Amino acid sequence: MPRVSRNDRRRFLRQSGGFTLAFSIPLGTAWAQPASPSPAKPRLPGSLERNRRLDAWIRIQPAAQSVLLMVGKVELGQGILTALAQLCADELEVNIERVRIVAGDTALVPNEGTTAGSFSMPDSGTAVRHAAAEVRAALLELAGKRLGVSVDGLRVDDATGIAASGARVTYWELPAGEELRREATGKVPPRRSGYRYIGRSVPRVDLTPKIPGQSMFVHELRPEGLLYGRVVRPTTYRARLKADDTAAVPRKTGVVEVVRAGR
Repeated sequence: MPRVSRNDRRRFLRQSGGFTLAFSIPLGTAWAQPASPSPAKPRLPGSLERNRRLDAWIRIQPAAQSVLLMVGKVELGQGILTALAQLCADELEVNIERVRIVAGDTALVPNEGTTAGSFSMPDSGTAVRHAAAEVRAALLELAGKRLGVSVDGLRVDDATGIAASGARVTYWELPAGEELRREATGKVPPRRSGYRYIGRSVPRVDLTPKIPGQSMFVHELRPEGLLYGRVVRPTTYRARLKADDTAAVPRKTGVVEVVRAGR
């Protein structure tokens, strides 16, 4: 193979007009948020990282004897609210009928951004599981103190902590409100067995109001002052508007404004 001199290589680069320089950035350092959490505040899973308060996700409602689950994802026909209810019910060990869901209400629920791209379970699902696991641990701690037993000596059956002696206390009898007004720690792992709902078919929570048309979707809302707009388009792609005699249009009944966009 003939030897190529340094001068020949330089001549080649000059004649080729330039060269390409490429480099890569590790994904861990590419995000605006630090890749490694601080030791004082460990990274939490899914959307729990951005919404760390336990009571932002789950609240115990003694009067209704139910669990209020609040999520920032919305139901778009994919069954996500049913799946999240299954996760919450299994982690808390309550009947799924006791789980009430508030979804997408920006005044109440955690900010989880958009519902798209199959991220509901990785983001919201993992957050719900870990938040519910910490809520269950907090409730069992309170139950153990109420019954005078250790947490290890308790089992749970539909929101009821039961000691080996048969003594019992329900979630609704515990002062859980104050206990849940704190950030998640990330130190309580979710349950790994004993599921009643995860991986099984349960009735969809969104279908009952949809079938008789009780559910309201965005395009069905009629807020006060709502206006309708009509777009008038050319008949062909290359058509151009020569004149727009719109002076008389606003005088017609119901017309508020005529807006011309483009040429």
